[in-house]
Amino acid sequence: MPDLQLGAIMLTVCESVSNAISHGNGHDINKHVQIRVECSKRELSFEIEDEGKGFDLGQVPDPTEIKNLKNEHGRGIFIIRNLADDVQFANNGALVKIKFKLSREHQFLL
Repeated sequence: MPDLQLGAIMLTVCESVSNAISHGNGHDINKHVQIRVECSKRELSFEIEDEGKGFDLGQVPDPTEIKNLKNEHGRGIFIIRNLADDVQFANNGALVKIKFKLSREHQFLL
């Protein structure tokens, strides 16, 4: 797997887990984050699910707007959407489904 794709996968999954811990579970040590992974010859899929109430995706500010450029937070979903091949939010955002397509070279490794 090329370093660039591996880096994108790691950053996306880490960002999703960080969001689940911080925003979803509110750093509550009594709440859990579930991470499910599925690998096929064509794609690598992750599901990250927290125990929070979820969020309104439409209320998440666009970090590329001028007024948000200097904000220290608020880029996680933007990063996830731009690095993964497919992203879906379910359960009001408490469940994030992320997919990465594997190139032909990667299929020989499985």
